[in-house]
Formats: sequence, C-alpha cells, structure tokens
Amino acid sequence: MPFGLWQGTVAFPVQFQGVGVHSNVPVELLVLPAPVDHGIVFECTFADHARVPVSPELVKSFGGCTELVGQHATVRTIEHFLAGCMACGIDNALVRISEPELPILDGSALPFVLKLREAKTQQNVGKSYFKLNHPIVVRHGKSYIEAKPSNVLNVHCEIDFDHPWFLRHGNASKMDIVINEHTMDELIHARTFGFLKDCPNLIKHHMAQGVSLKNAIVFDDQEMLNPEGLRFEKELVAHKVLDFFGDMAVLGKPILADIKAYCPGHRLNVDLVSQLMTGDQLVSVTCPTGAKKQEKMEGAWAFE
Repeated sequence: MPFGLWQGTVAFPVQFQGVGVHSNVPVELLVLPAPVDHGIVFECTFADHARVPVSPELVKSFGGCTELVGQHATVRTIEHFLAGCMACGIDNALVRISEPELPILDGSALPFVLKLREAKTQQNVGKSYFKLNHPIVVRHGKSYIEAKPSNVLNVHCEIDFDHPWFLRHGNASKMDIVINEHTMDELIHARTFGFLKDCPNLIKHHMAQGVSLKNAIVFDDQEMLNPEGLRFEKELVAHKVLDFFGDMAVLGKPILADIKAYCPGHRLNVDLVSQLMTGDQLVSVTCPTGAKKQEKMEGAWAFE
C-alpha cells in the first residue's frame, strides 16, 4: 500500500513556525499525538480553541489554496501539511494552530516531512483506504481530472502555460508516477510556483502577501527569477501532484485510483472531492492486521 498498512500518529509534539503565504502573518503549529481513528483535527487557539476536523464536508477552495470552513473557525492553506502527513503515514493528530493560515515554510512539504517522519509512530489498527467504484471526471474549462478504479495509485499529470519558459521545457511539464514511499520522496521536495504578473491582483484580494523567492518559484514574463533554479527537472508538475494529494487528504483516507490530470488546481481538486462523496462512488477497505491473507470479498481485495 502506498502509505502503509497501519494507522500512525506522532510519538511526541512537533512544532513549526513560519508565515502564511497569503496573510504574511507569523503562525505557530503544534502537532500532538492522537488515538486511532481520531483523524487530523485542527485546534484553533485564535478562535477560542474551536476544533476543525479534516473532513470533505468542510473543504472549500476559492483559488490559491485549500481551506476547511468550520462552524467557528476557518483554516486555510492546508494542502502542503496534509500532503506531508500522508507521505509520512500519519492519520491521527491534534494540530494546534495560532492563526487561520498554516505556514508556507519553503513552499514544499519537505520541512513538514522531515520533522513528522522523525516523530511518526505506528499504531496497532489497520489503515483504511478508499477505492473507486466507478470512473469519474471533473472539468473546469480546459482543465480536467479523470479518476478510474484501481488497486494501486497511479498519477499522470500535465501542466500547460503560455509562457516562454514552459514552451522551452515541454518535457518538464509532464509526469507519470506510481505512488509509493520512494516516489513520494520526490514529490515532497517540489515547491509552489507562480507568475509575477498575477501578484498585483492577488495582493488586491488579500492573497500572496507573504510570497518571496524563499518560499516560491516565481516567473516574470520571460524567465524564472529564482537564482538557484529548480530542485529537479519536473519540480513544477510534481508540485501540482503534491497539491492534489494534499487536497485529496481531506477525504480522511488515502485513495487508490488511476488518475489523469490536465492543468489541475485547488478548485478542480475540491470539485473532485465533492463528486467522490456523492452516491456510491467510494468504498472503504481496511488493511488486515492479523493474517497475511484476506479472502477477496465485496469492497475488498486479497493481500499477499
């Protein structure tokens, strides 16, 4: 299984400090252990300790990030942290947060993963996964995501921007990846990116106020502005895949599927979450915790 067979939490508190990429406000994050089947829950000290669970019923995106809108508090820019939790196999945690936006850190999931992986501890209950019952497609203009039933997790992602750098680096805009603990290590290094021309409008709408070359890859009209360049050739498309996993984490369980995504974004990912939660699109299966094999049955599969 791509994210392990057992539920996991942290063995000790893990702290992060930084600024929100949209708010530019300093924020502290404290990840605390939680029991099995607890899920990931944000405790908002800025809102009288209101609790906001990671749940598909609460997820929204208005572009630029993904947020959870609870009854008494909203927590936004959750995607990199949740992708890091998924990569580390952490299913259960109480996350105490001092402001409504998570810290951007270096723009990737790597700083989260480095600390969470050190603190992760296995719990004694099998991890559950979602499987698709039926193919599903969501679209926004030219962008789309197709998801098909599968016993593994495969992703094909392609991005397309009318920009000189992207036109010169077509191979860097496509990625085919079978997700496992080794391939996730590449994705977690991938930083967020954007275009300088979009900043005035974003700032006008109280977004991107904390963006810098230390937490994002930025392009002007011709070139990349970051002097260090990319961490690896496919970093940009890999970040779109990372965002996809962070957004899918709001389902509460990892999903097994064959995914084809063209120019995905947070709004499209959240639309997919919404569609997945309708009708009988998903079936939950739990990894066996005792016998080495489990007979095939409805909604499950045999483990070897």
